[in-house]
Amino acid sequence: MPEVSVIVPFYKAEKTIEKCARSLFEQTLDDIEFLFVDDCSPDGSLRVLETVLEDYPSRKSQVRILKTDSNSGSALARVLGIKKAAGEYLIHCDADDEVERTMYKTMSEKARQEDSDFVWCDFFRDGPQSFSSSESASCAAQSCLSRGNQITVNQYFTQNNLSLIGNLLSGRFCGALWNKLIRRTIFNENDFTYPRKSMNEDMLIVVQALFYSKKPVHVAVPLYHYCVSSLSMTSTKTDVEGCLAKFNQSLENDLSILSFLEEKHLSSRFRTE
Repeated sequence: MPEVSVIVPFYKAEKTIEKCARSLFEQTLDDIEFLFVDDCSPDGSLRVLETVLEDYPSRKSQVRILKTDSNSGSALARVLGIKKAAGEYLIHCDADDEVERTMYKTMSEKARQEDSDFVWCDFFRDGPQSFSSSESASCAAQSCLSRGNQITVNQYFTQNNLSLIGNLLSGRFCGALWNKLIRRTIFNENDFTYPRKSMNEDMLIVVQALFYSKKPVHVAVPLYHYCVSSLSMTSTKTDVEGCLAKFNQSLENDLSILSFLEEKHLSSRFRTE
């Protein structure tokens, strides 16, 4: 059983997956596996990945390439990775992002030192300093240090699982999976509701993982590079049909979160958040 499994869904990532893969293969942690989930990408993403892997022969035995039956979106691709992962701890990485070389070693060592089942770290936001309204609100509620096109986002909050859920629901705590190392037994030993739609799917998983975590711990170092390109910011569908489709996908996951909170008798506690 490897110490850490890194799950990387990809679709149309031909232009970014090389830098992502190189940052993963150059990790200082040796006891690791990489699960790349090809969501039926129609471009040369897989070819680029296989080419990069040739430069890291020692990593070949640690790489597993999974493929969805049809293009199903990042949510189902993530779930496939979660179910196939063998590591003691699981973490996700987006194919257009990068990680610091020491990220997974630092986080797994912290998990072992603290006997924690949920470890999160700070992160960098790389790219144009234009923000959505939700990002602006989140950044205003946190300690953000700007240097040129890079912003360091501090994610320190009280290390209590219910307190973290409150901060997550109110938008102060980042809901992404890519900076959170979660013990695999959290998924295997609890009745998880997995997302089927690909908007806000991270938060549905993180809320449940936090609830079942007994000791969440923070690493006060930015280790992940969340990369935002000007292209990705301007190519988003803005037509009514596209907006409604995204809204309905997010709504399904949000309703699942609300249902989970009600089931655990937490909806009243977090009503304000």
